Amino acid sequence: MEETLKSLNIDSGTLIDNISAGKGLKIFKILNLKGETVFLFINAPGERFRVKDLIAVKNCFLGEKETLKVALISPGATVRRIENFELKPERHLEIPKHLTDLFKCPNSKCITNKEREPVKPSFTVTQREPLKLKCDYCDRYLSREEVEELIVSGK
Repeated sequence: MEETLKSLNIDSGTLIDNISAGKGLKIFKILNLKGETVFLFINAPGERFRVKDLIAVKNCFLGEKETLKVALISPGATVRRIENFELKPERHLEIPKHLTDLFKCPNSKCITNKEREPVKPSFTVTQREPLKLKCDYCDRYLSREEVEELIVSGK
């Protein structure tokens, strides 16, 4: 992989690997990588999975919120820093038990959607496979599809 990074001229940045096939474009969109040098591989052959998506970004590093969003869209993805064309150790992405302020609750009557209330949206993971979240304030449940839509739409 280091040879590939050299050929792509990525001396510093981030490699998001083992993305579930077909999820790479969603992750590209949520990371808002406009103006960055990005390499997006779709349906690339993989060792862990038959096919996978892969994103390499030059001179860009993910923050905690971005990393959590990637984990929600593609659990099992890995993130590696690139420094001097070398890959640093993998960080396996996992969905934490509790999520705060990543996206809004889709329930328009939820207290987190009231402008006069300074309450951040907060969700508890009630089930990992298939993913199911529960709003800590209005008790609304969200499926993986709803979570992906909220993340991709930026709501």
